[in-house]
Amino acid sequence: MQRRDVPFAFRELDDNIVVVVIGASGDLARKKTFPALFGLFRKRFFLADIHIVGYARTKMDDTEYRKRITQYIKHDKHDQAITDKIEEFKQICTYISGSYDQDADFQRLEERMKAIESKYEG
Repeated sequence: MQRRDVPFAFRELDDNIVVVVIGASGDLARKKTFPALFGLFRKRFFLADIHIVGYARTKMDDTEYRKRITQYIKHDKHDQAITDKIEEFKQICTYISGSYDQDADFQRLEERMKAIESKYEG
């Protein structure tokens, strides 16, 4: 996709992007948010590097998180191109467990975001 093919309103999305999904372990996120983000990712809507950070109270590691968020992506299991794209999508997704009422947990989220963003500073 070329820059000229992108509607003007979305052209600023060509910078590096960190998306934070609050409530990332919930049904809405798994059934709607992540399939929608995958659809945008698959269609190359994001012209830049993107990283998706999930945040929720549920304790789990990145592997379990990635399994959960991709189980609702509808696709033909025999379509290797889509299967490969899902694997690529999983690699841009990470997870942090934390409370919604503890400053220290949100500070850990901020630290994760800064670590991701520091890779692109130059």
